[in-house]
Amino acid sequence: MTSTSEQEFAQTETLLRQRLGQLADHAPTAVHLPGEVPVVAINRPAGHRRRRAGVIAAVTALVGAGGFTTYSFLGAASDGGAATPEEAVSAFVSAIEREDVLGMIDVTLPEEVGALRSAVDSITSDAKRIDLLGDEFDSSGVQGIDVSIADLALDTNYLEGGLATVTATSGTVSASFDPQAFPFGDKVRDLLGDSQPAGTASASLGDPDSPQLLMTVERDGRWYVSVEYTIAEYMRRAAGWEIPGPVTRTPVGFDSPQEAATGFYERLSALDLQAVIDTFAPGEDALTWLAPVWIPGAQAAITQARSDGLSLAISGLTYEIIGDGDHRTLKPLTFTVEGTVPAGYNSNADPSLSAAATPGPRPFTIGRADGCTTYAGEGAQSMFGFSPPPLAEPVEGGHQLCGPGMVGGLGLLFAGGLAELPAVSVVHSGGKWYLSPLGTALATVSTSLHDVKDGSSLFDSPLGPFIYGGMSRSYLESVVIGQAADLIDPACLPALSVDNGAVSGVIADPAPDAVHACTATVSFGGEVTSSGSGTAAPIPQEAPPASAP
Repeated sequence: MTSTSEQEFAQTETLLRQRLGQLADHAPTAVHLPGEVPVVAINRPAGHRRRRAGVIAAVTALVGAGGFTTYSFLGAASDGGAATPEEAVSAFVSAIEREDVLGMIDVTLPEEVGALRSAVDSITSDAKRIDLLGDEFDSSGVQGIDVSIADLALDTNYLEGGLATVTATSGTVSASFDPQAFPFGDKVRDLLGDSQPAGTASASLGDPDSPQLLMTVERDGRWYVSVEYTIAEYMRRAAGWEIPGPVTRTPVGFDSPQEAATGFYERLSALDLQAVIDTFAPGEDALTWLAPVWIPGAQAAITQARSDGLSLAISGLTYEIIGDGDHRTLKPLTFTVEGTVPAGYNSNADPSLSAAATPGPRPFTIGRADGCTTYAGEGAQSMFGFSPPPLAEPVEGGHQLCGPGMVGGLGLLFAGGLAELPAVSVVHSGGKWYLSPLGTALATVSTSLHDVKDGSSLFDSPLGPFIYGGMSRSYLESVVIGQAADLIDPACLPALSVDNGAVSGVIADPAPDAVHACTATVSFGGEVTSSGSGTAAPIPQEAPPASAP
């Protein structure tokens, strides 16, 4: 290196140190003196076609003495991102090896950082509040987890529209988990005890039949890892779709968080898929990228359903707003969904619903208010395939279900089929509010924790089905309440409350072993058997909820 280039590098290094020092107050952990931050010069590879990166040791994230974890400056001076897709992925992988959740987030696409950070903050806060995590949990360096990736080689495929797929062609991932070192809350720790051993696992990378990849996106000459595009690419490959072209759309913004959420739901109920996508925030374009390959077929199916008698409309939406600032989550408190379902819909579940038996579209109304959902109209029976919905009580004109509950027919309109509409996440950008697809996916987890009350049992938390053998409180109550106590497995009884010889409910904080024992009792049609009075059939267990992407 010539003396001139050495001088230029020294000036760049000084500038970087100054910038990092200024950013320290905004980082999860701080470097208070610019001189504490090492700066590593990395040669930028030439060309913009396929490249192969060797072992990741060549690419370094800047980690200061105080644990500065969130900003990686690779190559020339910059406000973020990396010079190449490989460097962006390498910084991401380096954060994984440090067990640094925040470090992983802060090398992602700028439009995704806010949604990811907001979700992590909300989930961490609520998990500590309800004692799933201990106060010592730190997402910038998670204890009890150790990940290392050796001999990693990467291959990049550049796509149109500033996208690139970075695929691992070789390498080995080794991971260990020590439940004794992980900062669980006291409730989880009491269940685990002191005998849970540490576990280790390893896997080889580079299998062409099951590729490990990350999608990266270019913004102003810098490259970032994208969570949304990565999910979209795995979806595309699983469906066998062709690679789409560049994204072109004009996002539609709204003046308030409530208007953004309502605009999304109204377009969804209108079954106008392109209009739904137009409510997405600028830069959150992964579903838009895939739109040309899935919307035509989906819209054709919707057109056919409409001609058969399907209609939907939503009104009366009000919300609980969770969070503040530019990222907020809105949970619908009230709504009314009205419409019709085609004749014969769901007749495979109930032959009485066949088109011959019930000609013409069948109307329905589904309304939510005061924590209860009411179902009315002939179409409601078609939607659910049974009448009334499980756990629902008869009311004038239909049936009512209070609290959250599964009602499969709402899957016509809303993924998951919940008696409550799923929460959505919105973001403020350029003076307008938009729906955040990534934030909405993460809201599934964050709101489920937010809704758990202080001091509640783990049985009422999102971990409940995992800890309690696939059981939830509402499901267990539905199959035991009203049954004779002497017909219940004795090992199950400690989980139940009994009045006048009959089961009246499930206690506030049942032991997992007692709930597991309840699976030896079955109750359908009022007939109960137990391990003490004959051959017991197990209570069908609910599947644990799917995790967020």
